Amino acid sequence: MNKQYILITYILLIVGICHSVSGQSDCKVYPTKITDKYTGGCKKGLAHGQGKAEGIDMYEGQFRKGYPYGVGTYTWKNGNVYVGEFKKGQKEGKGAFTFQMNGKDSTTAGYWRSDEYIGKDNKPPYRLSEQVSVDRVSFRNSDSDRNEISLEFYQNGMRNGTISNLLIQNSSGTYTIQNSFLQIKDFELPFVAIIRYTTLSSLKSSNIPCSFKFEINQKGKWDIRVNN
Repeated sequence: MNKQYILITYILLIVGICHSVSGQSDCKVYPTKITDKYTGGCKKGLAHGQGKAEGIDMYEGQFRKGYPYGVGTYTWKNGNVYVGEFKKGQKEGKGAFTFQMNGKDSTTAGYWRSDEYIGKDNKPPYRLSEQVSVDRVSFRNSDSDRNEISLEFYQNGMRNGTISNLLIQNSSGTYTIQNSFLQIKDFELPFVAIIRYTTLSSLKSSNIPCSFKFEINQKGKWDIRVNN
């Protein structure tokens, strides 16, 4: 084989490797505030691995499929800095956010979920405990911008109309009770409640005292469905 051809092939191979590592303009980065300049790992045209992206803001750390993903440092134009874990471009996991307050640096450290601070402890969004004569309790958060809990009772796949003596012991907020529907608003996190009630059995043969305790640690519109 021609030595010149081998040399050219070798040079092209090296250029190709450098291109994939250096992250040229065809290596996309998200979000848009850090897309002006990128150097680092690249995979299938997207920032991937260790890298540095600059624009209005700057990020240096791990990338995955174009997004800050893993551990890194994000610096905003105004000087605010977050050092910690990311998931798809958002603060997710353990980290520390440093910002200016009254001319001095202030730091919020702990855990983050979907770009929002959830506290110093990594608590689950909700926790269920102390079930008595309750078959199943399901939780669904449908709107993270609201702060409300709706609780409904079901039996045999239908709304349970046999609920009586419904009582709630709650840590904060206001509530309304209407038949087998309970609504809680204006609560503070973490929110803890104990629910007690009586219901007919599924065979309608006897009254059963029931209770359960739950904890909400994340803001949202929580729909809770209780099955007996």
